[in-house]
Order: sequence, then structure tokens, then C-alpha cells
Amino acid sequence: MAQSWEYDGVDLTTYAYNVRLLGAPVDVPARRGDNVVIPGKRGRLYTAKQHDQRLLTLAMWVRDIHPTTGSEAGSEVQMLSNLDTLRGLFARDGQHTLSHTMGGVTRYATAEVNNAVEFQPQGTNLSAFVVEFLLADPWWYAAAATTVGPTTITASPQNIGITNNGTYVAIPTLTVTGPIANPTFTIGSVWVKFNDSIVVGETLTIDCESWEADVDGVDASGDITHEGKVRWLEIPVGVSTLTVASSGYAGTTDVTVEFTQTYV
Repeated sequence: MAQSWEYDGVDLTTYAYNVRLLGAPVDVPARRGDNVVIPGKRGRLYTAKQHDQRLLTLAMWVRDIHPTTGSEAGSEVQMLSNLDTLRGLFARDGQHTLSHTMGGVTRYATAEVNNAVEFQPQGTNLSAFVVEFLLADPWWYAAAATTVGPTTITASPQNIGITNNGTYVAIPTLTVTGPIANPTFTIGSVWVKFNDSIVVGETLTIDCESWEADVDGVDASGDITHEGKVRWLEIPVGVSTLTVASSGYAGTTDVTVEFTQTYV
């Protein structure tokens, strides 16, 4: 099956930089943390754990082929140019976007190259190398966000159906236009509540990924309470129901849910 890789805007799977060994996209990252030892008690006390960062390794080779035309120049000049491109790419500071395309579907991760990249000559104008990408955030993400709504609130409580087609929970951003008082947003046993009111013309934004809330750009995170998970709210894989309840609303109250599908 045709696959391609791109790092910080550079296609790694042109004629010049062909991936010859991969498998990392099907890995599941390890979890960090450990169960607790209690003296005198058999076994250990279970504690919840989080998925840890992970390494994604690609083995590749580089030739003296022009990366855009595919012409076989057969020259040391072209080989040096290709090597310079890759060395400069992998030496870039900070994190960059890594994309993987398979079956016509592209997913994105954020990665950096920390370990040494050693180019091993394999013959005339041919070198093999292995590059390791460190994903501090171990997940892959869809190319575009999924938006549900806006849904006009006409009752309390009111249910909103949400479908998450990813392979892991997604973390939403909730956008609410007033008026509404003390709204609570619940999925299963997890809920987040804004303990105040917004009036007509005001907009409440609750970013459950960043643990931040604001009303028209003014920080309102101190008015948030939540329960059930470390994140303020999570959208499970598959079909779920978001329940919106409040102590007051109007026919002009709208709720929009936005999230990016997450993949292992």
C-alpha cells in the first residue's frame, strides 16, 4: 500500500528520500506511572496511568536522484545536495509537524529529532540512515477539526449527539452564546460546569484541552468546576451524548462543540 511521510513541509518519500522500513504508525505508546506498594498488602494498589511520549523510527536511504524531477544525475553534487537537505531538516530546532499518508488518509503528529542521525554509505552515491522522531504528544490527529452545531438550546436538560470516529478519546472546545446561567456539560460520568451567567451578545469558550475558559476573551477559568476525569471533558470513541443543563436559558442560546479526532 502506498505510504508517504512529510516532516516540516519536506516530503521524505520523494525519489531522493525513500522510506524502506517502517511500522511505527501501528505501535501503541506505553503508559507512565506505576501501581502503589502498600506494606502488608498483597500485590499493589491500582492507580490510573497516562500514555507517555514515544519514539517513531523510520529507516530510509538517500540517493543522487533529483528530488522533484526524479532524474538520475549520478553525481556527487546531487548526492551532497540531498544530504544537505536532510541534515538541515533533521537539525531544525524545536517541534515540527510530521504527517503520514496511507490509503489516501493523512494524519498529523508533532515531533522533534533529538538523537543523532548517522548516514551509512552503502555504495556509490547511496547512503542508508535511521531517524527517530520523538512525539511528546503521542497521538496522531485528523487533518481537520470536527464541528457539531451550533445547537440551539430549547430545554434543560438537552441532549446533543456526538460521533467520534477516532481511535482514542477526543478533548473538546465548547463555545456557548448567551444568555445562559450556570451551564453544565455532561458526557457519561464526566462533567464540566460554568458557575456564572453570560448575557445576550456574550460568548463563553471552554477549552477542555488547555483547562482554560473565557468570556469574550476575558479569563473565566476560576468559574469552572468539573468532575470525573483530569480533563474537563472527554468525548469517547463512537457515538455519545452531550447533555446541556442550566438554571436559565433563552431561545437564542447556542452551543457548538469542536474537537479533533485522535488516533493511536
